Amino acid sequence: MAALRSLSTVTWRTSDGAEAWRNAWMALSDGALGHAHAIAAQRHWSDRQWRRARRAVEKLGPLVFLPLSQRQLLALSTWPAAHLQALRQHGQALFPTRAIALEALWPLPPLAIAAISQERRRS
Repeated sequence: MAALRSLSTVTWRTSDGAEAWRNAWMALSDGALGHAHAIAAQRHWSDRQWRRARRAVEKLGPLVFLPLSQRQLLALSTWPAAHLQALRQHGQALFPTRAIALEALWPLPPLAIAAISQERRRS
């Protein structure tokens, strides 16, 4: 539940267009930390936003290239590493109550993406 609460408190500038954050995330993914930090500074990202983006990119790896919003990717980064690896390798992750394919993530809101990994098997 902590992931759900923390995700809902992240504020991202609404004036940031998709390209502004995506460029920073792609630079992080490429290992261009200085360039990514320059983009983040230009967009007036807080230290918290910068740290969250860095952690998310590290955890997601090539999944950052998915056509998802920044909040959706942040939510996805809360999933356990084994599920993220399954998404990368097989295009789907298995959870106790269901399987989630990459294509099923597109329409989901961020809180729903984060909640998937919190679901427990019903007895």
